[in-house]
Amino acid sequence: MKIQKVGVYLDEQEIMELETILMDEDEKAAFEFLKRLKKKIDVQQRSQCGSKLVRGE
Repeated sequence: MKIQKVGVYLDEQEIMELETILMDEDEKAAFEFLKRLKKKIDVQQRSQCGSKLVRGE
């Protein structure tokens, strides 16, 4: 597995959600946020590799 740097954009709602998670120290919400972030990173990495997502994936 090759590790590479990837930039991911967080919209205003995601930033507010992250701030709330940190203030509340909500472990369950943090884990769910990280799972969604990982999916976002995976999509970004695939797009950088030239792969295109097929509708229905």
